[in-house]
This record gives sequence, C-alpha cells and structure tokens, in this order.
Amino acid sequence: MTLDELSAARVAAGARYAAAVAELSDALVDLAALDRAVSNANLNPGGCGDVKTFGHLPVNIGDLAHGEFVPRASGVDWRADVEALAGRYIEECTN
Repeated sequence: MTLDELSAARVAAGARYAAAVAELSDALVDLAALDRAVSNANLNPGGCGDVKTFGHLPVNIGDLAHGEFVPRASGVDWRADVEALAGRYIEECTN
C-alpha cells in the first residue's frame, strides 16, 4: 500500500467509525428510554417483570472520542436525552 492509499483507507475507516459511534449513541438512548418506559409504574402498574437494563448508564461516549473523526463525543450527555425520550414514549403510550 502506498502512503496515499493508507491515508484514503484511514479517512474511510474514520467515516465508518464516526457512523458507528453515532449509531451506538442513538441506539443506547433509545434502548435506555424504552427500558424506562416499559418499567414505569404509572404506565404499567402491574409491572412488566424483570426488565434487564444497563447496570450503569455512561454519561457519554467520551472514551470513544477520536481527535479527528469523533472529536465532540465527550460533550454529549445521554441522561437528558434518555429522560426526554422516555417521557415521550410514556406520554404517547396507548396501552
């Protein structure tokens, strides 16, 4: 491989990585919000059994940040997003 080919491969890998981090973030927020919604006692007074969820929801994806391709990953706080989306799911649920 030439240096130009290595550089092009790096850019392609960086784009894939950025997309994967974005998808991970979206999926984590959605799953955590759905976990909260289905376990909400007001929505489901009888309970929904043992909902397995995150043992510890990370504050953000900062450890996966990359200086060039995902530089702002540590600035995103998922907790507020999870809370807002869970609230929306609960509000929109028709049972």
